[in-house]
Amino acid sequence: MIQLQNDVMNSHAKMALPFMLTLSGEGKVQTELGSELYEKLKKWDFLDSVESVQSSLFSFWWKHFETLLWEDDFGFSKAKLYPSRDRTLKLLENILSNDQHPDRRWVDNLLTLEQEDISRLLQFALKNAVEELRNQFEVIFKIGSGAK
Repeated sequence: MIQLQNDVMNSHAKMALPFMLTLSGEGKVQTELGSELYEKLKKWDFLDSVESVQSSLFSFWWKHFETLLWEDDFGFSKAKLYPSRDRTLKLLENILSNDQHPDRRWVDNLLTLEQEDISRLLQFALKNAVEELRNQFEVIFKIGSGAK
Protein backbone atom coordinates (compact mmCIF):
# COMPACT_ATOMS: atom_id res chain seq x y z
CA MET A 1 0.00 0.00 0.00
CA ILE A 2 2.80 2.42 0.89
CA GLN A 3 4.55 1.74 -2.45
CA LEU A 4 1.34 2.52 -4.35
CA GLN A 5 0.95 5.82 -2.51
CA ASN A 6 4.53 6.79 -3.26
CA ASP A 7 4.30 5.97 -6.96
CA VAL A 8 4.68 9.25 -8.77
CA MET A 9 5.29 7.74 -12.20
CA ASN A 10 3.26 9.62 -14.81
CA SER A 11 2.03 6.66 -16.85
CA HIS A 12 0.13 8.89 -19.27
CA ALA A 13 3.28 10.85 -20.07
CA LYS A 14 5.25 7.62 -20.35
CA MET A 15 2.86 6.47 -23.10
CA ALA A 16 2.21 9.80 -24.84
CA LEU A 17 5.52 11.66 -24.75
CA PRO A 18 7.46 9.34 -27.09
CA PHE A 19 4.75 9.80 -29.75
CA MET A 20 4.66 13.55 -29.18
CA LEU A 21 8.43 13.94 -29.36
CA THR A 22 8.69 11.87 -32.53
CA LEU A 23 5.73 13.45 -34.30
CA SER A 24 6.69 17.01 -33.33
CA GLY A 25 9.76 16.79 -35.55
CA GLU A 26 12.18 17.54 -32.71
CA GLY A 27 10.02 20.32 -31.35
CA LYS A 28 11.34 23.20 -33.41
CA VAL A 29 10.81 25.62 -30.55
CA GLN A 30 12.09 29.02 -31.61
CA THR A 31 13.22 30.31 -28.23
CA GLU A 32 16.28 29.44 -26.19
CA LEU A 33 14.08 28.62 -23.20
CA GLY A 34 11.83 26.43 -25.36
CA SER A 35 14.80 24.52 -26.78
CA GLU A 36 16.30 24.03 -23.33
CA LEU A 37 13.01 22.77 -21.90
CA TYR A 38 12.44 20.48 -24.89
CA GLU A 39 15.85 18.88 -24.32
CA LYS A 40 15.07 18.38 -20.64
CA LEU A 41 11.70 16.86 -21.56
CA LYS A 42 13.46 14.32 -23.80
CA LYS A 43 15.49 13.16 -20.79
CA TRP A 44 12.63 13.18 -18.27
CA ASP A 45 12.25 10.10 -16.08
CA PHE A 46 8.41 10.51 -16.03
CA LEU A 47 8.36 11.11 -12.29
CA ASP A 48 5.96 13.79 -11.12
CA SER A 49 7.36 15.92 -8.35
CA VAL A 50 7.05 19.46 -7.10
CA GLU A 51 10.43 20.34 -8.61
CA SER A 52 9.78 18.74 -12.00
CA VAL A 53 9.49 21.41 -14.65
CA GLN A 54 9.20 18.57 -17.16
CA SER A 55 6.03 17.35 -15.47
CA SER A 56 4.43 20.78 -15.74
CA LEU A 57 5.62 21.25 -19.30
CA PHE A 58 4.20 17.89 -20.37
CA SER A 59 0.84 18.68 -18.72
CA PHE A 60 0.64 22.05 -20.46
CA TRP A 61 1.77 20.56 -23.78
CA TRP A 62 -0.89 17.83 -23.63
CA LYS A 63 -3.59 20.34 -22.68
CA HIS A 64 -2.73 22.67 -25.58
CA PHE A 65 -2.41 19.76 -27.99
CA GLU A 66 -5.83 18.35 -27.07
CA THR A 67 -7.42 21.76 -27.45
CA LEU A 68 -5.83 22.39 -30.86
CA LEU A 69 -6.71 18.89 -32.03
CA TRP A 70 -10.34 18.71 -30.96
CA GLU A 71 -11.78 22.21 -30.47
CA ASP A 72 -12.70 22.81 -34.11
CA ASP A 73 -14.55 19.48 -34.27
CA PHE A 74 -16.22 19.47 -30.86
CA GLY A 75 -16.52 23.14 -29.94
CA PHE A 76 -14.62 25.63 -27.87
CA SER A 77 -14.49 25.26 -24.09
CA LYS A 78 -16.11 21.85 -24.21
CA ALA A 79 -13.15 19.75 -23.16
CA LYS A 80 -15.49 17.35 -21.39
CA LEU A 81 -16.90 16.44 -24.79
CA TYR A 82 -13.53 15.79 -26.39
CA PRO A 83 -12.61 12.19 -27.16
CA SER A 84 -10.86 10.38 -24.33
CA ARG A 85 -7.17 10.58 -23.61
CA ASP A 86 -6.87 6.95 -24.76
CA ARG A 87 -8.50 7.81 -28.08
CA THR A 88 -6.12 10.73 -28.54
CA LEU A 89 -3.15 8.44 -27.79
CA LYS A 90 -4.46 5.94 -30.35
CA LEU A 91 -4.70 8.74 -32.91
CA LEU A 92 -1.03 9.62 -32.31
CA GLU A 93 -0.04 5.97 -32.59
CA ASN A 94 -2.05 5.54 -35.81
CA ILE A 95 -0.52 8.61 -37.45
CA LEU A 96 2.99 7.60 -36.40
CA SER A 97 2.56 4.13 -37.89
CA ASN A 98 0.89 5.37 -41.09
CA ASP A 99 1.02 8.99 -42.24
CA GLN A 100 -1.99 8.36 -44.46
CA HIS A 101 -4.12 6.84 -41.71
CA PRO A 102 -7.75 8.06 -41.75
CA ASP A 103 -7.25 9.56 -38.27
CA ARG A 104 -5.13 12.21 -39.97
CA ARG A 105 -8.34 14.04 -40.90
CA TRP A 106 -8.81 15.05 -37.25
CA VAL A 107 -5.54 16.99 -37.30
CA ASP A 108 -6.60 19.62 -39.83
CA ASN A 109 -8.25 22.64 -38.23
CA LEU A 110 -11.54 23.18 -40.02
CA LEU A 111 -11.50 26.86 -39.05
CA THR A 112 -8.41 27.71 -41.11
CA LEU A 113 -7.73 27.68 -44.84
CA GLU A 114 -4.40 25.93 -44.58
CA GLN A 115 -3.97 22.20 -44.07
CA GLU A 116 -2.33 21.52 -40.71
CA ASP A 117 -0.26 18.42 -40.08
CA ILE A 118 0.49 16.68 -36.80
CA SER A 119 4.03 18.07 -36.54
CA ARG A 120 2.86 21.62 -36.86
CA LEU A 121 0.02 21.10 -34.40
CA LEU A 122 2.38 19.61 -31.81
CA GLN A 123 4.97 22.35 -32.37
CA PHE A 124 2.37 25.07 -31.90
CA ALA A 125 1.00 23.35 -28.79
CA LEU A 126 4.55 23.08 -27.41
CA LYS A 127 5.19 26.76 -28.09
CA ASN A 128 1.99 27.60 -26.19
CA ALA A 129 2.97 25.25 -23.35
CA VAL A 130 6.42 26.85 -22.98
CA GLU A 131 4.80 30.28 -22.92
CA GLU A 132 2.26 29.19 -20.29
CA LEU A 133 5.02 27.64 -18.19
CA ARG A 134 7.12 30.78 -18.44
CA ASN A 135 4.14 32.98 -17.50
CA GLN A 136 3.08 30.85 -14.54
CA PHE A 137 6.58 30.35 -13.17
CA GLU A 138 8.23 33.57 -14.30
CA VAL A 139 9.99 34.10 -10.98
CA ILE A 140 11.79 30.73 -11.26
CA PHE A 141 13.15 31.60 -14.69
CA LYS A 142 14.15 35.13 -13.64
CA ILE A 143 16.29 33.93 -10.74
CA GLY A 144 17.95 31.37 -12.96
CA SER A 145 17.07 28.21 -11.08
CA GLY A 146 15.50 27.03 -14.34
CA ALA A 147 14.37 23.51 -15.10
CA LYS A 148 15.56 20.75 -12.89
